Amino acid sequence: MRGQLVIESDVPIENLEPLLAELVLLRDDVLGELALPRVQRPIFLRIFAGAETLDQHTRDRFPTMSGRRAYFVDDSGLLTVYVSAGPRLAEDLRHEVSHGYLHAAVPEIPIWVDEGLAEYYEVGGSLQGWHTAHAELLRGELALGAWRPDLARLERITSVDQMTQLDYAECWAWVYFLLRADSQNAAVLRDELELLRTGQAPPLFSAELARRIYRPERALRDWLEGSVDGIR
Repeated sequence: MRGQLVIESDVPIENLEPLLAELVLLRDDVLGELALPRVQRPIFLRIFAGAETLDQHTRDRFPTMSGRRAYFVDDSGLLTVYVSAGPRLAEDLRHEVSHGYLHAAVPEIPIWVDEGLAEYYEVGGSLQGWHTAHAELLRGELALGAWRPDLARLERITSVDQMTQLDYAECWAWVYFLLRADSQNAAVLRDELELLRTGQAPPLFSAELARRIYRPERALRDWLEGSVDGIR
């Protein structure tokens, strides 16, 4: 056990110690940045030797997850991360364990917020949330006129199965924009999470954001076009 993480691994634990130490510290990053309380719910972490082994163990119980390298499930209140060892193990663990920390504190969290934050934290602490691949994808689509920010559309997503890579990138962009583009923007996201955490019914986030930030979609687009390698 490491912090909240209850670990079972096909990979020797001693080979994972630096990564597990990073995951323990990640909890303070997530909860501190989002002003969330520590909730000592266990997060069960199961590391498989490879993707095929992961599928063999979980395909009957979670058939929609078949073929994925890693995933997080909140199964009747049991928070569990399933992940397969491979070259992207660190990234996958940061992403999925972030889901665990978030759900421990805020069980009912909108998909776009949940995935946006997981994408934000998966890159590791040294990058402070900046996801170069997502930024480049969005800038390219903007230049082609093939995409424009639309938070209300993201709010209508009810399952990760509906999400494209562009959706993941836009979720990340909103989170990064709120947390780092302007220090005052972070309060909007933190307030939303606090309402959700305490069981209150928050207003539609896109409407609340439009009330507190002038033309937020345009602001996000202008920021994306003007940023170079993130605001650190």
